[in-house]
Amino acid sequence: MTGNGIWDVSFSVMIALVLGVAAVILGAINMRFLTDVRDPKAEAVFVNVVSCHREIERFHDLRTMVIDDQHTILVAEVELREEAMLAGLHQRIAAQEEELLLQVREARQAEPALREYIADRAAVQATLARTEEIIDDLERQIRQRCPQVSHVTIEVQGIAADDSSMTQPTNVIGGPSTEM
Repeated sequence: MTGNGIWDVSFSVMIALVLGVAAVILGAINMRFLTDVRDPKAEAVFVNVVSCHREIERFHDLRTMVIDDQHTILVAEVELREEAMLAGLHQRIAAQEEELLLQVREARQAEPALREYIADRAAVQATLARTEEIIDDLERQIRQRCPQVSHVTIEVQGIAADDSSMTQPTNVIGGPSTEM
């Protein structure tokens, strides 16, 4: 405060103008983030990667959010193809069973309840391991093609049956896109 009303008002107006100009400049620089928080390039890369991946039947709810120029978050849900998941699964389960049996004392290995538990656990572990391999491969390919994607969350909704009469909006790989 100078004590002179004209100078005080003049400086206040100048400060307001500087702040207004700064807001306009920052708004122009960050317009992409203010108007469109989606990343169409990352979404296109995801669609391309998924469509080339034989294990994926369809995807749902693809979302991206731009955090800044170098960081995008991608979230999607996928359904796996039944035939891709089942191929080689029996051998994986058998290998898991062997591995689990080796961790049990030989005297208990013949117990029916324990054998049933090991068979169930081996099936679950083999299925989850295969699912994780598929998701890890998808994430790796997405990050290679679109480095600004810093976080990928792909949720597996299940294994798609061979029934093609699904009525909810989905993106079937190779078919028309109904929602994105």
